[in-house]
Amino acid sequence: MTLPKATPVPVRAARAAVVVAILAAALPAQHSFVEDFEGKTLGGLCPNSSCPNQSNATGWAGWDDDPNVAGDVSADQFRSGFLSLRVTNGQDAVQPFALNDPVGHPQSGRWRLVVRQWIDGAAFTPGSGTQYVIVNTVYAHGGPYAWAVQLAADPDTGSFYDLDRPGNPVPVATDRWVDIAMVIDLDLDVLETFYDGLLVSTGSYRLGVSYGGGPLAIANLDLYAQAGTSVAYYDDVALAPHEFQVNTPQASLDVNGYVTDGSGAAIAAVGFGAPTTVSFASTLTGTLFDTGLGLQPLVSVNGGALRTPGGQIINLDLFDPTLMFLNSGAPFPAPAPFPGNHQLTFGAPNGLFQISMQAFFLDPGTPEGIRFTQATTLRTLPPSMVDPEPPAVGLNQPDAGS
Repeated sequence: MTLPKATPVPVRAARAAVVVAILAAALPAQHSFVEDFEGKTLGGLCPNSSCPNQSNATGWAGWDDDPNVAGDVSADQFRSGFLSLRVTNGQDAVQPFALNDPVGHPQSGRWRLVVRQWIDGAAFTPGSGTQYVIVNTVYAHGGPYAWAVQLAADPDTGSFYDLDRPGNPVPVATDRWVDIAMVIDLDLDVLETFYDGLLVSTGSYRLGVSYGGGPLAIANLDLYAQAGTSVAYYDDVALAPHEFQVNTPQASLDVNGYVTDGSGAAIAAVGFGAPTTVSFASTLTGTLFDTGLGLQPLVSVNGGALRTPGGQIINLDLFDPTLMFLNSGAPFPAPAPFPGNHQLTFGAPNGLFQISMQAFFLDPGTPEGIRFTQATTLRTLPPSMVDPEPPAVGLNQPDAGS
């Protein structure tokens, strides 16, 4: 593999301009959300300054804008700071993303929604009422509504499960904080749910809808307590787009099997001189493709990575002075027909080194006409510092709001 050389600044600027022009306009900023309930007044969450929505990007409400069911700000339990939201006995707190931000609420891309929950063990007994974490694809005060995700902590069974999809019920943990996490891919209509790091369910996001269908969107978060005596506390709620592009069947690249779920960078650490394999895979045999390479670190969404109108992410640094393309050996791509799934194998450099890479495949069957693989960094280290096995794909990586 020929190593990239520095490219003059005017050429870098021209290359970036060409890439941006090809991709058209960048995706408008979409809604991210973090809530720790600090700074709020003890007692009823609504009505107070936390509650106005439709003009307040983080405004809470009770279901159908009823302030009496919005839950209570409490100091009984807290994950960070000193406050959390307490929900019990029919209370039903909503964070209506689509009302608060009609344009910017999530409508494309890959997202991670995390809700931290504490369930009072003494009050969590059979018949005490199920605690629900719900996501709506459609929500307005008074309707219409559409439910996409209904996750239940059920005191009658002692299990946490997805009401709409067959999956893997897991035991409810009480008297400690637990992460309830959802990975929602609005482009591929895919949902994964996790409880305390354990996979609970997978399937279609929209086809999990119980009532009335709806668009591929994240319109509302609903924290609902069935009538009864069970008590749940919520803190450090976070919704954020994934920071890194992920592989798809149409566009896949990895180094030694290292892949990302989108929440962290794919970094393949190998020992000095170790055998290294770059794997390319795509269902688009014969389409044009190329691979960008550069010596600079990958760029996250928060760090300025370009997101396309369809929600794909270019994590290569387009202004990297060493950026070149594998097919051309030059600063501009030279797409060539994809020959089918294949690998490039070579010995890693015998010294400290890193190189970042991301491939693209032209796909006229999509509105954007292009698909991107994940971006990967190959990093060489002394053999004693290298983990012999690639990390598992999953959520044990930096997450939104932590």
